[in-house]
Amino acid sequence: MVDFQTTSQPRKRGPALWAGLLLIAAGIIILTYPLWPIVRYYLTGPVSSAEEPVFPYESNLIAPDGTIAVSAFETQDQASNNTNQPQNINASTSAKRVKARVISRSRPPDNRLVIPKIGVNLPIVEGQNENSALNRGAWRIPNSSTPKIGGNTVLSAHRFRYRPPSNLTLYLLDKLSVGDIMIVYWQGKEYDYRVGQIKIVPRQNTDIAEPTQEPKLTVFTCHPLFSTKERLVVIGELL
Repeated sequence: MVDFQTTSQPRKRGPALWAGLLLIAAGIIILTYPLWPIVRYYLTGPVSSAEEPVFPYESNLIAPDGTIAVSAFETQDQASNNTNQPQNINASTSAKRVKARVISRSRPPDNRLVIPKIGVNLPIVEGQNENSALNRGAWRIPNSSTPKIGGNTVLSAHRFRYRPPSNLTLYLLDKLSVGDIMIVYWQGKEYDYRVGQIKIVPRQNTDIAEPTQEPKLTVFTCHPLFSTKERLVVIGELL
């Protein structure tokens, strides 16, 4: 009797295997997508720093020769003559200076909040409807002041909404430090603020929007990331 033995041929699993791997990779990308801005921040560092300053528009902080004083980025404890009075950080000729990179050689036509270190470039929106305003940019809290008037200008924006990384959210607001710069372009003029205080408050806290005599900028967003439990608040003093 002849023994016929058949050799089974291995199934070609190439296409199915690659399809499975692609699905796994896609799942990992989708799950980690909201964390990309944090990963990029730790891999590449701040968008703008003392040694490599980047500004989306022309700024009073930048001298006519295109340089900026490194003292513009120093901490509050290091800053000389740090008072509540407006300061000209470009006044010192002895301060170290670095070349600034300016993306647009003009000023924005609308009101804007710019935070160079974390790449924020948000239109400032007026209105009584919170959701509508926040969907369009940084909402100036009704009845809070304006940079032109002085007092406490209070702005709020989403922490996470648009496709990250996005300059239309305050995703990386927690990466700011005392001494960092925030800029408001308001009605054709520029107002520069140095961060003097960073704190976390309960969601129900309304003290941060209280009027003040001194000119300052209060910026807040949700905290922690992907939660509305608390508020992350950054307060800047007018330079």
